Amino acid sequence: MIYKRIRFKGNSPLALAPLVDVVFLLLVFFVSSYRMTGIYSAVNVKDLPKSDFVSYVESDLILSINAEGQIFTDEYEIPLDSLYSFLCGKEDKGRITVVSDKNVNVGYVIFIIGVAKSAGFKEVNIGTAKNVN
Repeated sequence: MIYKRIRFKGNSPLALAPLVDVVFLLLVFFVSSYRMTGIYSAVNVKDLPKSDFVSYVESDLILSINAEGQIFTDEYEIPLDSLYSFLCGKEDKGRITVVSDKNVNVGYVIFIIGVAKSAGFKEVNIGTAKNVN
């Protein structure tokens, strides 16, 4: 049998470069929007207060307060007496989110918000969970 080679002259029938670009852009979009679906904290606050209005705001720092009143950021516990110096040492002082168990005393949470404001943070947000009714 004699086989004849077929050679394409000019461009190939399907340009792969634009297709790869579109797939890559979709991947970047989905990866970047994944984090915007909730508040992520290294410490699991078991019982967040519920709210009908929940929106996600990008934060420079997330402070988590568990039911015992311990304060955490990332995976590290911060004693209350060194919280102010810890917050003053942060370079990015735009937004901070306080995520607290609903059984923590409101006065304690307000005190921590006041410490964050006096340390120079411009905006303090309170983390809540969506009310499902």
